[in-house]
Order: sequence, then C-alpha cells, then structure tokens
Amino acid sequence: TGIYNLYITSTSPIAILGKKPNFVTSPLVIIYPTSSPASNSTSASSSSQSTSNSGGSNNTTNTTISNNQITEVVNKLINFIKSKQDTTGKILDGGTSDWVAMTFAANNIYPQDIKNGDKSLYDYIYNYSTSDLDSELNNCAAYPRHLLALLSAGVPTTDSKIVELKNKIDTACVKNNKFGQDGINDDVFGLLALLALGENVNSSSTQIITNTILSDQKPDGSFTWNGYSGADITGAVINALKYGKNKGLDIDDKIFEGAKKYLKNQQLADGGWGFGSSDALTTSWAVMGINALSES
Repeated sequence: TGIYNLYITSTSPIAILGKKPNFVTSPLVIIYPTSSPASNSTSASSSSQSTSNSGGSNNTTNTTISNNQITEVVNKLINFIKSKQDTTGKILDGGTSDWVAMTFAANNIYPQDIKNGDKSLYDYIYNYSTSDLDSELNNCAAYPRHLLALLSAGVPTTDSKIVELKNKIDTACVKNNKFGQDGINDDVFGLLALLALGENVNSSSTQIITNTILSDQKPDGSFTWNGYSGADITGAVINALKYGKNKGLDIDDKIFEGAKKYLKNQQLADGGWGFGSSDALTTSWAVMGINALSES
C-alpha cells in the first residue's frame, strides 16, 4: 500500500527507504527521533529534502569559538548524560552505555567514576552479558562497539571479556572474504576495534575490512551507507583509515583528499552537515573526520 507503520522505541537515528521489485527505490530518509516534539525545521518533510548544499555561502559571519565556550557545552552534555543513569549504572540501554563510556573517556573521566548510588557505568558495561550483543540487529557492529567501550574504560586487552569479543569478531563476522553485513558501517568499527587491540595490519581480517572500506568510495570522494553517500559515514571512515595509517596500513593520501573534498562540497550554509538541513549528529561525525585530517 506504500504505508509502513513504525513504532519508534529509542532516539537512535533510523535510515528508511522503500524497495519493491520492478519499482524505483525511494530516496534514503534519515529520521532522528527526539524525546520532545520536533520543531518545523526538523520535520519529516524537511528530512526528505534533497541533500544538495549551498557550497559554502559567503553570507555567514566568521566567528571565533573560544575554548571556554566549548568546555561549557561539553559540561552541559556530560551532565545531561549523567542525569539519565539509573541505579544499575546503565544509561538508557547497553548500546548507549557503550557509547557514553567512550564519551566520558574522551573527556578524561573514567566510567568507574560515573555512579548513581553504588553502581557505576563501568559496573554495567563490564558485567552485562556479551550474549546480549548476539541479538542486536548488527552484532558485527555491536561486538566492536562494546570492545571499544571496555578498552576506553581501562579494561586490559588480556581480559577474558575482551578475548571473548575478539573471538566473536573472528568467528561470527569474518566470513567469505567479507566482514559482517552488507555496507561498511560495521567494517569501520571492526577496523577501529582490531587496531585498538594491536591486530597486525597485515592480518587477514584487517586486510579484508580495509579493502571493503576502500572499495566503497565513490568518484565524488564519499563513502556510503550501503550505497547512499553521507557526510557522517565519510567522516567515520576518515577517522578509521587515518588511525589505520598511523598503525601502518598502506592508505593512499588520495583517499583522504577525495573524502575531504566531498565533505567540503556537502557543507551547508550554517557550517554544519545533514540530510536537507544541518543536525548535530551528522555534523559531529563529519567534524571527527576533519579532526583526524588535522584540520580545524
């Protein structure tokens, strides 16, 4: 009928497109659920607009953002995240708890120190069963995510939890010269996790993942969500490949030049990135890629 009813249970971004044999596939639409009513600027209609951009308008005013301003915003974000922690140490769910553990670590805060009562964020992410990851929609993205969270919390690479996750990656994800599902989302995090563990850059798993990522780049320099170009996935790939190059992976600088050109061409007039209009999530991933290129 052309109608699909979706029951949204989290604030994680949802990528939607329609496909049917002998019909033209619809454009990709990214929905960013919120816990409060969306404003007109983030309505579903604006989300489905073309991703064409202004090409960097000169009408915007250059302003200098001070370190104090950045610190103030970061502290607000940290306090907001803390406010969502329950008495088990969890913050919303397992996946979110993993991501925010990395967030705290990036701000030089150990997850052991994030507590609501007696239980810390560390207690939750360390003790929840890795078998819970098996049932996630993409467990080959979930295993690396959880592994990176544990490493950022200070868990040693020799710990049984880390070893178990590494075994899951090796046995469940690397098959038939491919890593995980179609598309490169899980490959990006698989590469980051393996390199963070000290995996040899010439190992079979690392080479399979790297070659899959590199083969995804489009002529305009972008990388894709299973065929659909995006500034967020392009920024994430830059991050992973730069990390790999620093570890000894052979990555041609032309790969980075192409990706950088794509990000520049996709930047919107307000300085951000997004699908139709700028949003914080897409912009954050793009900026992380720019940071990895050592550019301001």
